Amino acid sequence: MQAYYKKYDKLKRAQKLLAVQQDACRANIRHLESIEASLDSSTRLAEIAEIQEELIASGYLHEKMPKKNKDRRAQPFSFTAPDGMTILVGKNNMQNDALTFRTAAPTDLWLHVRDIPGSHVILRTGGEAPSEETLHLAAQIAAHFSKARGSSTVPVDYTAIRFVKKPSGSVPGFVRFTHEKNALRHRGRGGSRTYSRTGSNRITKEVLIKRRRLVQSFSLRTRPLLFSMKFYANNST
Repeated sequence: MQAYYKKYDKLKRAQKLLAVQQDACRANIRHLESIEASLDSSTRLAEIAEIQEELIASGYLHEKMPKKNKDRRAQPFSFTAPDGMTILVGKNNMQNDALTFRTAAPTDLWLHVRDIPGSHVILRTGGEAPSEETLHLAAQIAAHFSKARGSSTVPVDYTAIRFVKKPSGSVPGFVRFTHEKNALRHRGRGGSRTYSRTGSNRITKEVLIKRRRLVQSFSLRTRPLLFSMKFYANNST
């Protein structure tokens, strides 16, 4: 009988370990998919350099870290709602962390599409309650800067910045949050709403070449790994 108890305890410990490993796999999958989404939307050399830094730091690319140029760091997208509130959008995981944990004030609102890779969106409230129009505009922008772009209905979670935390040792862009509410973004809803954005979205030939090269390196290094992790996360028993 004692032997059966030992076998049971061993199987129970193995199941717990497997669950931990599967959670780690899912976290890595989300991280890689978020990097892929950032690459797809990158339009500046500085943005591509930040993504390259993240890939090297995470061990996915075995290259020398590019030289940092403080004068050419990528800047977040900045939108101005009709009521004058500012909406900031991170362009990659490193920028998402900077926006959420260094730029945003505790009373600002944080938005992100639910369970889908996408940008961190910060609604600068100045301590004031945003209008429903501005809140839905911010949700519309969060949906646009995510892998759910083009979907008919996109659930967007939002909460105050003070309820967003970064777990110790977690990958760039990963957070945990509480006290969230939901703003559904429907295709076509708010289509007539207007907002202004600073900066240009024109992509130069140099950026296209640089991005293509990094996409090729990223795909070569991570696509087989991503396939294996998805298989393991979904099929291990």
